Amino acid sequence: MAAEPFKAAGQQAEAALLQAIRETAEDGLTAALENIDRMELYGATNWLSTSGYTVHLQDRSQFGFTAPYGADVNHGTPAHLVDVEDLTEWARIKFKLRPEEARRMAHAVRASIAKQGTKPKPFFSNAVERVRARLPGNAQAKLDQRLGSYRSPT
Repeated sequence: MAAEPFKAAGQQAEAALLQAIRETAEDGLTAALENIDRMELYGATNWLSTSGYTVHLQDRSQFGFTAPYGADVNHGTPAHLVDVEDLTEWARIKFKLRPEEARRMAHAVRASIAKQGTKPKPFFSNAVERVRARLPGNAQAKLDQRLGSYRSPT
């Protein structure tokens, strides 16, 4: 019987920490979406901004993006060749160009990427750093909230 108050305190502490982790994942997604807005990372389809997600499991939470090019946007890429047809379609949609204009732009963009790659736009990395810095304070606040009135049994 004497262990019951300690067990209850442990369960409250665990619940507080999991709540802080869940909220941090939600804050991370929000921060990344704010970065996408601030950096104006809207492509032809807005696939990146609409592919954000959070997942909350029993013992952990995570956030991320499912757009296959998200990591390339975040980290940048070395010089490489890009399919001109994909770029043509991108240019046509993004800039509302006629097909021949879009193809010319696609060739110019392709040449630039082939020579210089793409610059990093750390929408995700910056969001992770932002919420990572907040997690200890958030966790402490949740612990204080749940266990603030707890007193060890004598």
